[in-house]
Amino acid sequence: MTDRNVSTTERLERVSIEKLIPYARNARTHSDEQILQLRATQTRIPPDGTRPKIL
Repeated sequence: MTDRNVSTTERLERVSIEKLIPYARNARTHSDEQILQLRATQTRIPPDGTRPKIL
């Protein structure tokens, strides 16, 4: 078995989406088509509470 560098979340905080601020230096951008594909994927995953969305 290999030794892995695993980190765990020590604190989880729920915030409203209006409070989220985009990181100005984020190099990753998505085209409008990619955004639509992502939205379609999100609607197919059942909101069963076991798959939190990570933003």
